[in-house]
Amino acid sequence: MKTRFPGLAVLAIAGAVAAAAPAAADNVPINVNVRIEGKRKTLFEGKVRTSGHDVNGGDGTGAHKCDGTNNGANPNPGPTLLAAFDDGRYKAGLTWAGKWFDSFEDFSIDRVGPDSSDTKRNRYWGQVLNYKDTQLGGCQQRIHAGDDVLVAFDAFGHPKLKLRGPRHATVGKRVRLTVIDGQADKPFEGAHVRGHRSDKRGHVRLRFSKPGTYRLKARAKSAIRSNRLRVKVGAG
Repeated sequence: MKTRFPGLAVLAIAGAVAAAAPAAADNVPINVNVRIEGKRKTLFEGKVRTSGHDVNGGDGTGAHKCDGTNNGANPNPGPTLLAAFDDGRYKAGLTWAGKWFDSFEDFSIDRVGPDSSDTKRNRYWGQVLNYKDTQLGGCQQRIHAGDDVLVAFDAFGHPKLKLRGPRHATVGKRVRLTVIDGQADKPFEGAHVRGHRSDKRGHVRLRFSKPGTYRLKARAKSAIRSNRLRVKVGAG
């Protein structure tokens, strides 16, 4: 004679549902900052709403999951660096090419827009999170609301410039900006912003002669361009 325990069955089902709930909740859309830096110019920079989703690198293998569970990197699905990049490049109207590797369930990035990796000079597309080179593939790397996602040409091992400063200024009055090496978390000397060079403390001093909205970036040889700093200059 078989004995049934309906109460236990109900508890087991409830427990299974409760265990599954966090996984579903993890993959809710979030807002992040996405930037794509090409060989010679910024290809995209803006806010993107993203979640983990299937991604197609155009290599003929079709779409693959890109939700952080790839290669067992995370137990639950959620937004990832490469999924955010994919959403950003779509928003910008850019195409990309990547190769899928079954061995670690992730993509390389071989081309974005007009710029392809330079294999002869070992200059490849790199993936960066909050100004740091990542140690995981883009479909394994989980991201969180407000993160800075960067995909850049020849990024690995090079400084990732971060530009800080006031969002408002007055015509004729000098303002101080700061250039940071985000990879090393220290001031960056020798970057240029509107023709002015950063000093050893990373400081750049600018004076605006006309009112308007200025979109500033820091640039330096062998470094990745900075984020865009938008400064609104009033007549005073």
